[in-house]
Parts: sequence; C-alpha cells; structure tokens
Amino acid sequence: MPLFELQPTQEGRIRVFARAQLPFFLATMLLATVCAFVLPEHFWSPWFLGAMALVVLGSLLLFVAPWDRISSNWLILIALADIVAVAFIRLELYNDVPGLGILAVFPVLWLSYGFRPAVMFVGVAGSLFITTFPYMLRQQLPQSALEWINALLLPACVVFMAVAVGTAARQLRRSRVRVEQHAARLEVALRESQDAELIARAVFQTVDAAMAFYGVHNKPVIANEQAYQVVSSLGFSLDKPPYAGHDVFEADRVTRIPFSEQIIPRALRGEEIAGHIEWLGPPGDQKAILASTKRVHREDGTVLGTFIACFDITDLANAVSVREQFLTTVSHELRTPLTSIM
Repeated sequence: MPLFELQPTQEGRIRVFARAQLPFFLATMLLATVCAFVLPEHFWSPWFLGAMALVVLGSLLLFVAPWDRISSNWLILIALADIVAVAFIRLELYNDVPGLGILAVFPVLWLSYGFRPAVMFVGVAGSLFITTFPYMLRQQLPQSALEWINALLLPACVVFMAVAVGTAARQLRRSRVRVEQHAARLEVALRESQDAELIARAVFQTVDAAMAFYGVHNKPVIANEQAYQVVSSLGFSLDKPPYAGHDVFEADRVTRIPFSEQIIPRALRGEEIAGHIEWLGPPGDQKAILASTKRVHREDGTVLGTFIACFDITDLANAVSVREQFLTTVSHELRTPLTSIM
C-alpha cells in the first residue's frame, strides 16, 4: 500500500501531488527557465522539449486524474515518466551541466518511500537507465574507466539511498500500524468509559434517593436533583464548606448535630457510614433520612473519591413511632385493669 494514501477527495489528490510530484515539477521548470535564457539552443531540442512535455503531462495527470477511484499503484507510471524525462534532459545537457542526474532523486525517493519494498528496484533500474541511455542510443558500451564510473556511480548511490529510504518507510509503516492499533484501543476504552458514565448518570437520576460523588479534592463530580434539593432545604451547598446545615438532628429529633459530625463532613474525612439516621428540617417539619457513605478506590488502592447516598425514610420512621406509641398506650391501658383483677 503506498504511503501516499489517496483520499476520495480533491484535497487528497492535491496532497499527494504536493508531496510526490510538485518538488520535481518546480525543479524542472526552474531548469527550463534557466536553459531558455542561458542555453537556448538546447531548450528547443526535441529531447529537452520531450522531457518537459513528459513532466508537464505527468504532473497534470497526477493533479486532475481520479486516482482516488483506481489502484494507486498506477502512480508508479508517473514516477517512471519522470525518470525518462531526467534521462532526456541529461542526454541533452550532460556536456554543459553534467550534474543533472541528481534530478533522479525525486522520482527514486517517491518509488522507494511511497510504495512496496519491491518497487525500490524499479527506481534503481531507472537510475541505471538514466546514465546508460546515451550508450543505448549509440549502441556501444562505455569506452573508458571514467565513462564506466559516470555510468555506474549514480545507480550505486541510488541503491544506498533507496535502501535507507525504504528502511525508513517500512519503520514508519510499522509505527503507523502500532499507532493506529493503539488509537483503536483508546477509542474502544473511551467509548466504554463514556457508556459507563452515561449508565452512572442514568442510575443517579433514576434511583429515588439523594446521591452524590465527591472527587479527591472534595468537589462534587456528579450529584442528582434530589441531593441538590435536600441540601438547598437546609441552607447549604454541595460544593462549598462547611457542607452542613443548622436544622440537622439525631434520631431523637431534638439533639442538634454539630457541623463537623454531619454526614458529608464525616464522609469527606474518610469515615465510612452505614445505616445512619438523621432528621432534617425545623421541628414540626422534619424528614428522616437513612445515610450511607463509601470510599471508592482503584485496584492499586488509590482513592478516587467518596460516594454518599441518603434515602428518605420519613414515612417508615413515622410508622415505627406510631407503632411504639400504640404499644405503649395499649400496655398502659391493659396494665390498670389487670392490677385491679389481681
């Protein structure tokens, strides 16, 4: 799979063009401009004009053709056209500008970096074609050691460059795969975390109880409407000290509970409370609650926060009080006649 992935958009084609072809196109256009003013006799030669035509045609095809809807391996043809163009340019200008073979770096890098490892050898063969093209036309081999060096030096350098670039490309592909796998796992974990949060919020809003969860900094992370209503009726806030109200009484409904001994302050100090009964509100308009608190820890023991739950048991407490009064009255009423009888 080429490293220059094509997205099915115009922006995707432009991105591939900018990364793969644009540098080579600009370099050849700069060369053509210089040649037109400095070496006009070479500029109008068939070889040079043919090279420019190949560069322009290849760049145009890469820019406008719908490569995103066909196999991206066809892009190799654009790089090969660039290599042929370099061969034509070098043939025409070698005597005046012998270093023009360096233009082969652009398509060779593209072939080595952007495609499968096997395509790297296409770039090596292309560089060999560039240096041996003049000898192919003359149908003869290099005649001296210097000519052999000129013919083989560029392909040898391209081999080392292609190996280095291809190795880097494979490492980048492996790193990208690992990053994508890690990102996929993070996405799954994030989705599970979001689902767990939605479930927790649904539970908080559904259960008929006042519930709140405080973080490690004693700030409420989540609380339901019942919790806000309870503390509001007592004149204090869930997120501001002292987290306690004046009209809070013990089970006897008479003894006031100090601020520091009320449910939230005790829970935030780390105490765990189970089945604690308090009466809330001024005398004559009191409600009974059954409160429990729990410290929440990670598996390694790190404290995550404190959970507080309070259930309204006013009806049950009143029923128990009525029952006790009834039993007391019946016991007293039965005791008087039984004493007389005895």
